[in-house]
Amino acid sequence: MATEFQTNFVRVFAFNYKAAADHFGVTLRTIYRWFDGNPPLVIKRYVDVMARGWLPQYEPFSNWRIDGTDIHFPTGKVSAFDVEFIEQYKWSQRTLTERFKNRQLNQREMLESVERILDESEKLKLKLNNVV
Repeated sequence: MATEFQTNFVRVFAFNYKAAADHFGVTLRTIYRWFDGNPPLVIKRYVDVMARGWLPQYEPFSNWRIDGTDIHFPTGKVSAFDVEFIEQYKWSQRTLTERFKNRQLNQREMLESVERILDESEKLKLKLNNVV
């Protein structure tokens, strides 16, 4: 029965012991010894984090993993592009909402200014008619 370390090791390095040795800067003999069940705790944790793709080990993330630019979760997968698109969409929505609120406020202010100008022009017309 494979240990959790062996499963994670295979998920990360796919039985490529040479690549693992190069990655960790150790000999092939050391990699074989680790794989047979005697890795240091730091290596166990490191391979676990690599296999999980930097996601936490608690629910709801315990069944999630990152593979390249995709995040795989129990009901499907999402790409990094999708995540970035959502962030851009939310930013655009906040920005445009603020602009629209400001536009409504500015339109009210402009309408009030136009009404004041029209009132003043009517008053001036009356004064001018009285003078003439």
